Amino acid sequence: MEEFREVLDPQVADALGACVRSCTPDLAFRLLLRALVERSASRSPEGVSLSVGQYASLDRLGVALNYGEFVVNDVDHLASVTWRGDRQL
Repeated sequence: MEEFREVLDPQVADALGACVRSCTPDLAFRLLLRALVERSASRSPEGVSLSVGQYASLDRLGVALNYGEFVVNDVDHLASVTWRGDRQL
């Protein structure tokens, strides 16, 4: 979660950290993706972008959680390139 603290509101980042510890990693990951969509330029005047490394981390987590390719792709517009697994698309 620390990797994304700079692009999230501090309260949101803290809540997601608490979710990782007290809920399930799966729920925390889905909430992180949703929070990133909400912070996107299309929904927020302070629109955020993700580094290639941040997007690759999200993609690896999605693969590890056995998510289909379209779950993490919901935030691919925030990154400068698109990744799937260990490969750039």
